This record gives sequence, C-alpha cells and structure tokens, in this order.
Amino acid sequence: MSHLVETMAYVGEVPWHGLGTQLPQGVTPREMQIAAGLDCRVERKPLVWLDEDGQANGSNHVALVRSDNQRTLDVVPDDWIDFQNDDAAEFFVDFINQGEGTMETAGSLREGRHTWFLARMQAEGEVVKGDLQRSYLLLSNPHQYGKSITCMLTPIRVVCNNTITWALNKASEQLTTKFSHRTGFDAEEAALAVRYADQRFGEYLDQAKFIANIRASRDAVIRFLDQLFPATGEKAERKELSSPGVEVLQVLETQPGAQLAEGTWWQAYNAVTYGVDHLLGRSPETRLNSAWFGVGAGTKRRALELATKMAKAA
Repeated sequence: MSHLVETMAYVGEVPWHGLGTQLPQGVTPREMQIAAGLDCRVERKPLVWLDEDGQANGSNHVALVRSDNQRTLDVVPDDWIDFQNDDAAEFFVDFINQGEGTMETAGSLREGRHTWFLARMQAEGEVVKGDLQRSYLLLSNPHQYGKSITCMLTPIRVVCNNTITWALNKASEQLTTKFSHRTGFDAEEAALAVRYADQRFGEYLDQAKFIANIRASRDAVIRFLDQLFPATGEKAERKELSSPGVEVLQVLETQPGAQLAEGTWWQAYNAVTYGVDHLLGRSPETRLNSAWFGVGAGTKRRALELATKMAKAA
C-alpha cells in the first residue's frame, strides 16, 4: 500500500478505491480499529530548546508522537485537547449496539496524521427505480494542527459507489459538524447531529429526485462542467473545457448507472461524482483523500448545488 493511505480495513465487498484488508460482517468498532492499524495512542511530548549558554528552556508547544513507532506527527500548542483513536471508535459503539448502523471501514492517512471511521446507517431510498442511495456516517479524526474533528453524513450511490458530500450542522442547515482541538470533541452534540442528519436523508433524496426529472442539454452540461472545472490560459481563451471537465464529459453516457435518469441533471451530477471518485487524481489513494477530505469533496458539494440551480432555471 502506498504512502498516503498507511493502513485500512473494510467490511463486505472491495470498496471503490480498492484499498485495505477485508473483514467479516458484524465487526465491532474496536475490532475495526485494530484491523485498520489504529490501535495506538498519540502522546504529547514536551519540547525544549537550548539558549546561547546551553541552558534548556521549556516551550509552550508539544510534539504529537505515535505510541507504537515514536513517529512525530506534528507540533501543537500545549492547550491542544486530545481525541484518541480509541475515542473515535467508542463514539460508534452506541449506534452499533442500538442497531442504528454497522461498521463499514476505517483507516489512516499520511503516517497516521489523519484517521477515519465510516459506518453505514439505516436510511436509504431510490432516486429512480434501480438507483439506490444509502446513508453513511464518516468521522474524520486528524492528529494535526489546524485540522478539526469532523462528523459528516455521506450518501453513497450503490450502483457505482459514488460518494456524495452533504453537510451535519443544524444551525447552518448543513450536515457537517466540526470540533476544534482547542475546545474538544462533544460526543453528545455529535450524536444528536448525526441522528438529525440521518433523519434529513429524505431531503437529499427529494433534491436528487428533482434533478433526475429535469432534462439537461449537452450545451448546458458543458456550461455546468466549465463552472466546476474552469479552464485557464489558451483553453479559457478558446472557450474549451479543462482536462478534468473533458474527462467527466467523456463518461457522461458510459458511467455506471448512466441509463438511470438518462439525459437529466442527475446524470450530469453523477458524472462529476464518478469522475472525482474514480478518474481524477494520480492514484486510488489520492482520489480517496480528495473525495472525502479535500478538493474533490468541495467539488461534489458545489456540483449538487449548481445542478439544482441550473435545473430550477431550465
């Protein structure tokens, strides 16, 4: 396994990114944690520096060091509030024990600087006949300065395993809840947000059904892709699509599930999610990182918003 994805485990069929160790159905969060190589702690180590007289002086920062291999992950202020991999796994226990979800995958990126757990929730439904969507809970736990602990509802289109980035924050009417390492993780608040988001899964389905019933001309799809993947330089002057836009347009009618709501904004939107998850980027692991945590996640969120806007204007 290459350097970006360090370790990973999953349940069931091989995931779209093709990475990780397979586990049987029904594993506990703790079993998933161990199989994914997350059975270690991130310890705080004091930092010192020597002045010109050779005297040791303390620092108001600490090093975050992995307990299993003593690798330094980052340097953070000494008021940093820890959120261990054990804590992340424990967050899922009530959901699993109460039958609200099942563990799906967990893993580690960038030498353990970024870890995650993913569970399949109960909500699901079809956008059109044969196009099933399922609700998943993603908990992202970075051991890195400037990165927040994040809970996110992630619908997945079963026919092609495309992930849909959809936000968890009741106050802003989105579905992403973030916790700073300066304030700490609030498990009760996060659990309430998760259940609220799972209840709102039907709203996502309504939005998807709407764009699946509005026709999208090829010219409109090209304008859609041009806004998501703007061209620069000579291509922009010639009003050509950028390379990512061309790749997505090429799979518009060949992507898995392309025949479902063919010729609609749903087809156009899913060409983008398929491109981000399966085509764009240097490797499966870079696509995984981008699709869940990086530029790709933002692109998919904007794509759903823009497809809905253009469908309403049609």
